[in-house]
Amino acid sequence: MSIGTFELPEEIVGAMLAGSWKFERAAGFLTEVLPDRPTAQAVLYSLEAMVRETGHWWAETPEQASLYGAGPVAADGYVSVPVAESVLIGDLGFDMPLALHYRVGEPGPRLMYLPAGGPGWIEVAPDVRPLTDALR
Repeated sequence: MSIGTFELPEEIVGAMLAGSWKFERAAGFLTEVLPDRPTAQAVLYSLEAMVRETGHWWAETPEQASLYGAGPVAADGYVSVPVAESVLIGDLGFDMPLALHYRVGEPGPRLMYLPAGGPGWIEVAPDVRPLTDALR
């Protein structure tokens, strides 16, 4: 399964096919590692929602995307996630997306989170394994 030119990690595809790709199964892990508490509306996107939400993200103007951590970040602990290198896989609350960041030269995407009002993204994990392990 792919979104644009990005192949979803097989661990995510496997969780989707097994029916375990549900926020409720990952809630403990995400609550433990994130600085913000996910809201009651938190969700891991279906493939269709990933395509739709990522399409909206990719269509942002550079000015708008920079408000969501896609531009230079000068705060410690936060990083920029360029729009063209990312796929949105979930939403932990209003303006709190969960994304895969596909960096050039890396074997797989890292798991990223954008805190509401934050100056940039926070790395949740260097890959998707901690998230998908929590879904078992």
